[in-house]
Amino acid sequence: MQEIDKNVPDKEDEKKIQELPEYMKLCAELTLSSTVNESEIGAKVFHLITGTAVFGVCLAELKDSFFVAMPCQLVSDAGKVEGKPFTKAKVIRLIRSSIAFVSIPESDHKYYYYRWLRKQFNSLPSFFSEARRDIVEQVVYNYENRDANRAKQNEDQLEDIPEVEDDSAEGSPDSFWSPYQSTEFH
Repeated sequence: MQEIDKNVPDKEDEKKIQELPEYMKLCAELTLSSTVNESEIGAKVFHLITGTAVFGVCLAELKDSFFVAMPCQLVSDAGKVEGKPFTKAKVIRLIRSSIAFVSIPESDHKYYYYRWLRKQFNSLPSFFSEARRDIVEQVVYNYENRDANRAKQNEDQLEDIPEVEDDSAEGSPDSFWSPYQSTEFH
C-alpha cells in the first residue's frame, strides 16, 4: 500500500503559520466554518443584536445559524465575575439574524469562561475529552499564575542584558553621546 503524503503539512508551512502577524492569526480563528478538532476548544463570543454576549464553543457553522456548545454569559455579582448558563441546553443553535458579530474572547473573559467550563465537565462528558479538559485546566492555571510567570520572564530577561562599564557610559565632551551640560536657560 502506498502512503499518501499530499495532505501532510510541510515544516515550511508550519514556519509560515508561526510567522503570521497576530491579526492574521485572529482572522484565521474567526473563520468559523472550520470544524473543531478533538484537541481544541475554540471559544468564541457571539454578540447578539440585543446587546447580550454569549460565550460558547462553535461546533459548526451553517448558512443560517451556528451550533454552539456550552453557552454562557459572564455576570458580575458584587464585583465577582461568574459564568451563568445562557440556557439549560448544553448545545444550542444561534440564528445568524440574531447575531451582530462574533469575536474571540479577551484573556480576562477567556479565563472566566474557562473557569466556568471547568465546573461543567460532568454536564457534557462526551464533549470534554481528556485533551479538552487539559486545555481548560492549562488556561485557568496560566491565568491564575501569570504574575509569577511574568516575574520569572523578567528575571530571565535581566540576566541577558550585558553590563556596561562606567567609563563607556559617559562619553567625552566632544562625543555625540555626551550629555549637554549648560547652566543657561534659553
